[in-house]
Order: sequence, then C-alpha cells, then structure tokens
Amino acid sequence: SSNGTSMVCLSRGESIGLALVAESALISLLAVTAVFCLIIRNAFRNKCLIKRPADIYMISLFTFDLIMAVGHVLDLGWIQGGKIQVGNYCTAQGTIQQIGETGSALATLAIAIYSVFAVLWGKLSGNFVAAYLVVGFTWIFVALLVAIGVTTPGSDHYETPDGFWCWIGRKHSIDRYLGEYVWMWAAMFGSFLAYTPLFFWARGNLSIDPAHWWKIRLHRSLSDEHSIDPDGRKRRAMGLIAYPLVFALIILPFSVVRWTSNFGTGKHKLTALTFATQFLYSLTGTFNVLLFLFTR
Repeated sequence: SSNGTSMVCLSRGESIGLALVAESALISLLAVTAVFCLIIRNAFRNKCLIKRPADIYMISLFTFDLIMAVGHVLDLGWIQGGKIQVGNYCTAQGTIQQIGETGSALATLAIAIYSVFAVLWGKLSGNFVAAYLVVGFTWIFVALLVAIGVTTPGSDHYETPDGFWCWIGRKHSIDRYLGEYVWMWAAMFGSFLAYTPLFFWARGNLSIDPAHWWKIRLHRSLSDEHSIDPDGRKRRAMGLIAYPLVFALIILPFSVVRWTSNFGTGKHKLTALTFATQFLYSLTGTFNVLLFLFTR
C-alpha cells in the first residue's frame, strides 16, 4: 500500500482486515438500531420516553454509537474500490467518525461522573435539568468542534486517508489530539477514577458523611447499611458504571496501537494489531447494547 496522504491502495490482506472492521461496525449498527426500536416501542406502550435522568445520558450515548458505527460501515466503499482517496466520500467518513467517536467518549465520561455522584452522594440521580444541560452541551461542543475543523479556511482535505480509513489529516496534528484523542483518554482515565471509589463503596469499605459531602472515610466493611437502596437508584447507577469501564478497557489497547503506529501512517503500521483493536473498538455499540439488556 501507499503511504501517500491523497491515496492508499489496499492489498488483499488489508481489504480482508478492513472487511472485518466494517462487519463489526455493521453488527453495532444493527444492535443499536434494535435498541432504539425497543426504546420507541416501550415509549409508545408506557406513553413515556424519559423516565429518569439516566435515560437521557443513555439515549445520547447510543446515538453517538450509531453514528460511530456508520463511519466504519462506510469502509465497504473502500473495499469495493480497492483504494482509499481524498474526496467527498473521504470527508464524509472522517467527519462522521469524529462526531461518533468524540461524542461517544464524552457521553461515556458524563455517565462515569453521573454514576459517582448518584451513588456516593445521591446527587443528580433525579436531576433532569442537569442531564439535559450536560447532554445538550456535549452535542453542541462536538458539532462546533468538527464543523470548525472542516470549514476553517486552509483546511482543504482536512480528512485524508489515515492508515486504512479516512480521518483528520497529518497536517492537522493538533486537531488529532484536541479533536478526539484527548476526550478518549479523558473518558478512559475518568472511567478508572470513577470505578475505584465505587468498587470500595460496593464492598462496604468506603462511606461518606451525609452532612459533610467532602468527608470520605475508608474502613473495613462493618455493616450492610451502604447497600440500602429502597428505590433502586443506587443499583441502576452501579449498572451505569459498567459502560465507562468497558469503554476504558476497549480504548486502552486501541490507543496504544494507534500511538505506536503514528496513527497508522508511521514506518511500523502494525497492520494486524490495528485491525484487531479497531475491530474490537467498532463493537463498542454492541457491548453497550449488551450492557443495556443485562443491567436494565
């Protein structure tokens, strides 16, 4: 294959790898679409789409997952032509992927933060206004971030062949980090940070003074008072933390491979690992759907 920024020719092996990535994205696309059908059916049946703030965060996450899946389903076009080249199709794929991947990371980070506040302090679990504001800000931020990059004067061919698909070109290195990876890493580290106190809380080793929210105490598990949850809010919030945790476990190997291979354009492209980690990453929507079904 060629390492040129305007066109990349795919070998037979690379086409097969890309086909697997597109297949995993298609699985996620179908899975998320099925969940939306289920949500809409239940909304008509119960005459209510949003029952609790957590639903707002989840709908936002699934929508970004849907967009992200569409981005890699478009790989089928490159496979058919045997090459990846700049143009409207390339720009469309890069833009869709950036919206989906950045949005998914931010939505996951929001869920991690929400879970911590809902479980440890009992905050936000019933706050619809905060949920709408956070989700609304996320969508506006992602839309502006992508739109500014694509439409800024001098950003011709902003989205170019990057390894085996289209993404932000090498000439825009700062945008590569600020436009996507910073938020992925923030979501990853935020997920681990959120999971740690919740893990100790679930074990009964962490408690918080209800009168002074900043007084956090670590201790041996002495009682099961921490598990009292009459309305099920804490149980649901603990289920939500699985989403950012799974995201963190997926994004870690993906980021390492992308970084090591210089985003798929370096001397060592790590072709097999790139396709393997991208295959897993493209299943993000599927994993989230499975979590949704098993933690409802």
